[in-house]
Amino acid sequence: WMPSAFSFNILIDGFATAQQRRNAEALMRQMGSNRVSADTYTFNALIKACANTGEPRRAMLYHALMRRAGVKPDAATLSTLAACMDRRRDGARVLLLARRAVEEAAREEVRRRPSASGGGSSGRRGRRPRTVARRRAAYGGASGSKAPQPRPLLDAGACATMLHACLRADDEWESRAIEGARWLWAHMEAEQIEATGGARISMVHLLGRDADLDGARKVFESSPAPRPAQLWREMLVACNTCGDKEFAAHMMAETLRMS
Repeated sequence: WMPSAFSFNILIDGFATAQQRRNAEALMRQMGSNRVSADTYTFNALIKACANTGEPRRAMLYHALMRRAGVKPDAATLSTLAACMDRRRDGARVLLLARRAVEEAAREEVRRRPSASGGGSSGRRGRRPRTVARRRAAYGGASGSKAPQPRPLLDAGACATMLHACLRADDEWESRAIEGARWLWAHMEAEQIEATGGARISMVHLLGRDADLDGARKVFESSPAPRPAQLWREMLVACNTCGDKEFAAHMMAETLRMS
């Protein structure tokens, strides 16, 4: 019996959850000695291990190794990195990585388009229990599969985490954080990624900080009712920052009417 990437990924993720980074790294080295290639799920588990032990630099190192190995990141990669780098107040750096990854994926899609083939399903032989199917999806597909189905590069949760990380950007990263947040929001709209309430709150805050009241209003007004109290509060702060007393008074009247 030869262990598969699926088996290793479950064990590595278990050590990551238990904050045992060294054991997780030892298993990755064992993968190499068994000639088992690390995949996206392997690197995600190692980045998670670094995040759980408070080692953001090491997490970025694994992301660099991931790129060097030609392994593609996914939403979990970027979300975990953003949460990890947020502790150093430079989580906006992950937005730059996300932008680069999205642009690379778009270029690859253009190159692949002329020779794209239909491709069928991944050859499942019958039904499995739902819990087993979910577990296999979380750690890289079936043990015998050569190419597990890739997860999306960005999803609603990853976008919300990255926007929240931008809120805590220090002075050195603030301008790049706001620029990155604008790009991410435009990407979410283009790809029809539904923004969470937390993502909208973060975006209104960032646009208000950048004195872009029109942009903040657009995000606020696109939020479905009932809008959370924190979103109203951030919109009022944006009005105060931009000096729009008339709209601030309208907001206050609406808040009082709803309470």
